Amino acid sequence: MFQHAWVSCPNCHIHYAIPSSLDATAQAQRAGVTIYCPMGHGWHYTGERPLDVERRARQRAEQENARLAEVARLAAARADQATASLSKLKRRAARGVCPCCNRSFVALANHIATKHPEFRKAA
Repeated sequence: MFQHAWVSCPNCHIHYAIPSSLDATAQAQRAGVTIYCPMGHGWHYTGERPLDVERRARQRAEQENARLAEVARLAAARADQATASLSKLKRRAARGVCPCCNRSFVALANHIATKHPEFRKAA
């Protein structure tokens, strides 16, 4: 006994059974296999093959992964740049240099050295 699949002719709308293997082949190849109904109408499955749909989905996923990797790389680079900039400003402030006007203030340097020695060590 063979397995069968119920199909419907798109022309006359008659329902009939065909072998499951024929149905699977027709769905896999789409336009490559013509099926005939008992009334003689030829028809075939339309649309994309499941293999093509899966291939396109895989390509989209790979492109999205590449995009997200680039976003992560740029974020890490920005974070490294911000950390370096902050460290530079802290070192300059610990030495008494104003971060805005680049003038040196001996009193600020003495204040940092005496009142906030942990800031100077961290910088």
